[in-house]
Amino acid sequence: MTDSEHLFALLLNEWHNSPGISLEAALHNTLATVFDLAQLYQVSVGANLILADGHRLVASRFSNRSPAPSLYWLRDDPFFPEAVVIASEPLFAGDWVACPERSILSVGEDLDIQIQQF
Repeated sequence: MTDSEHLFALLLNEWHNSPGISLEAALHNTLATVFDLAQLYQVSVGANLILADGHRLVASRFSNRSPAPSLYWLRDDPFFPEAVVIASEPLFAGDWVACPERSILSVGEDLDIQIQQF
């Protein structure tokens, strides 16, 4: 099993065992658990994750060290109108926006972007 499979299993456990919890909250709780474990075992962790539930896209830029691995987003680019693109690095010239460190980015079906600091 890879580390991403463990993270995904932890997230699914959190999401499915907490009725009514949002995907964003489940991701936040999962990252908090990983942060606590990393602190306990004195290891570094970096977790850029992107998830979708069919209605929204949720991404994280998280690390217990700085700088965190990069994460960028772009909305309504001429190449991708009426879309949001999320990538670890800008893929082409455009108005890419860097996600803040320790943040969760959520994109709704209406392309509304919300950023929550961790």
